[in-house]
Amino acid sequence: MKRLFKLFDNSKANKTPDSESTEQTNQDNPMDSNVVIRVLEYNDKKYDISTVDEELEEYRTNFNQSNGIFECLITENKNKNILSVYFYFPGKIPENKINEIAVFSSLVNCSLYLGGFELHIPENSLRLRNSFYYDKTSYFSDNVLASSINMLSDIINGCFPSIMSIIYADANPTDVYNQFLNRVDVNLN
Repeated sequence: MKRLFKLFDNSKANKTPDSESTEQTNQDNPMDSNVVIRVLEYNDKKYDISTVDEELEEYRTNFNQSNGIFECLITENKNKNILSVYFYFPGKIPENKINEIAVFSSLVNCSLYLGGFELHIPENSLRLRNSFYYDKTSYFSDNVLASSINMLSDIINGCFPSIMSIIYADANPTDVYNQFLNRVDVNLN
């Protein structure tokens, strides 16, 4: 399986600038806001960053996958110590297909170890989310975030043809899910 994000070589990653003798890696440092920036920049991703309020920062980027371009949103809630990664299905889910997509996404969610689809009814949007809790002294490595991004991008890319067949070919969501299980390793995560 092709990985979009390179995982860090911890022997070289994030050395402290003035320490030649002490070679610290990102795994030796507690969680900090720079983990998102390090992972995105290490992988040559262009991103937009915005501060929603004093406790929430958002990072937006896009992923070109074999089945489409998917928007990725990474949020960090500093007061609640939660880092979340979202991948959005492109476009809106037609109102007459909301129930079928709900069935399919629920079936897929039962097969996932981490993350899950969320159907946002008011906006008719579908997204895939994985969240992490951390405390200020925990060790949250760049590889954990990069692995989560890889996992979610693989899942949404793998589910894209199934979702499209439900929307545009009136396929039965349970049948599509069973076909999905036979062609894709649902243990992508």
